[in-house]
Amino acid sequence: MWNQNVVSLKFSEKGVSIVDTSNHEAFDSNGDGFLDAYRWGVTANIPSLLAGPLTGTGNEITVTRVAESKVREP
Repeated sequence: MWNQNVVSLKFSEKGVSIVDTSNHEAFDSNGDGFLDAYRWGVTANIPSLLAGPLTGTGNEITVTRVAESKVREP
């Protein structure tokens, strides 16, 4: 599913290169003993005409974002 999303969003065509996707885990969000949530972190290099040169990292910056999803209770 992850690979399909990356391809459909055409990150590589926009100059974004995914660096790391290893930060992921299932976890018990409410302490009831069942894994009911998932956390996924992504690190990518993103082109930047302003922030990259200002921070001394060239023409791109490295960005890390983490998303969580949880099973919705009926």
